[in-house]
Amino acid sequence: MYWVLRRHLTLESLVEHESLLRHRIEQAPLKMAFFGFAIYVAVTLIPGTAGKAVVFGWLYGAVLGTIVINSALTAAALIMFAISRYFLRDLVRYRFEPQLRRLDAQLDRHGTTVLLVLRLAHTPYTLLNYLLGTTEMSMSTFWWGTQLGMLPANAVLAYAGSRLPSLTEVSRHGLSSLLTIDLAVALVLLSCVPLVVQYSVTAFWRRRHGDMNIRD
Repeated sequence: MYWVLRRHLTLESLVEHESLLRHRIEQAPLKMAFFGFAIYVAVTLIPGTAGKAVVFGWLYGAVLGTIVINSALTAAALIMFAISRYFLRDLVRYRFEPQLRRLDAQLDRHGTTVLLVLRLAHTPYTLLNYLLGTTEMSMSTFWWGTQLGMLPANAVLAYAGSRLPSLTEVSRHGLSSLLTIDLAVALVLLSCVPLVVQYSVTAFWRRRHGDMNIRD
């Protein structure tokens, strides 16, 4: 096993595979976008798979990467929503009764705006999908609210990934290829924008309607 990994995980081998993959994306962007979409949905359904958005932004670029990431996350959320609604409804409501009481009260008072606010405020992705599956929210409302609410953060992640150098650049110029203004800007955005959005949305909502924390 060691010799196999040593042979195929060299920088030269990774550069070759990366170049081939980027060439295929360039030649058939729509086909490769659907392929990436399917992979992203499947991986999202596996707990603990962080960092995917930056990798897809690195491969697909900021615009196409954002489309693939946001669409795939929304599709995966719809799958979880449907599983909760049609198979796990009683179990989820029993396990998360306190959170669901607060969530149901917010939905009764403020309607579907709650979903958009919770997505913008980065409420835990998987938990929110399963909780909302047990409510009276329609699947179409869940779809557009999820798609729109996750878009800002996903766009920032895809942009940050797109600013990373390719392995070809790293092999030619070494780690100095990481020292670019574009990457510095991307890292600043990656660090600050989600926090600013979350703070602004949460502060605004608390001033207007009270606490929306469903995790306690």
